[in-house]
This record gives sequence, structure tokens and C-alpha cells, in this order.
Amino acid sequence: MNNTNNTNNTNNMNNMNNTNNMNNTNNMNNMNNNEHDDLRNMNEKENFFVPIDDATFQTVPALIRRRAKLQDINMIYKTLYDMAIKYGNCLPVEKLELMRMNLQVFGQTGEAKIATLRYLKIIEVLNKNSSVRLLQCLGLKKKKKKKKTCIGK
Repeated sequence: MNNTNNTNNTNNMNNMNNTNNMNNTNNMNNMNNNEHDDLRNMNEKENFFVPIDDATFQTVPALIRRRAKLQDINMIYKTLYDMAIKYGNCLPVEKLELMRMNLQVFGQTGEAKIATLRYLKIIEVLNKNSSVRLLQCLGLKKKKKKKKTCIGK
């Protein structure tokens, strides 16, 4: 009789462990689904990013382009776009922050890259705090402004 009780207890313990393992697996799947949805949303937003093509780059006068390369300009543009997606809107980004990301934005070549993006009306340069702001935030949801109501007068 004692052996039968031990066997039943062992079977019950195994069943409980299996149930817990199944619950943990379901929780992991749900977490993976949520992460997958987040990645899918990020990929959908990244699909709106259109790098500058060579024909557009050649329309910029040589005095503005100087020694800037198309690949470097697209890298700065993509970085600004990714930051806009990350923060949810097109906030100004300081040039020092771009430099910390190993992007050259100072010196003659760096200024040429910024000037090229500015000429193409992709960014706006804010002189007060030496920062740049992406002008077109395609793919980002803009926050609706609340209407102010005047109560009283």
C-alpha cells in the first residue's frame, strides 16, 4: 500500500511539473510574440526610410557637396531617422551626440555632409545649440494637439 501511495505522489509531482513547464512555455511564447510585434512595427517604420540616391546627390552643387560621400551622408540621415523613430518625433540632435556615434559632423567634410542634407531640405540646422533636426518624419505618428478651451469670458 505504501508503494502505491509513493507512486501516486510521484505521478502527481510529474504532472504538476509538466503543467508548470507548459505554462512557462506559453509565457515565453507570449513574450516572444510581443517582441515579434515590436520588431515588426519597427521594420514597418524603417520601410518609410528612403536613402538619398546618386541622381539626387548629383543635383547638389559641388561647392556644397565638397568632399562628402553619398554613403556617409546616407549614414547620418539613417541615424537621424532611427533616432526620430526611437523617440517618437523629430527632436533636435546635437552634433556632439552624432560625433559620439562615430559620425563625422565636424571639420570641412562633416560640415559638407550637413550642408548637403540641408540643401536637400532633409534637415534643419539650429545655430543656437549647434544641433540638427530632421524635417520630414515619414512613418511616425504625430501627436494630436489638444484644443484649448476658454471658459469664462
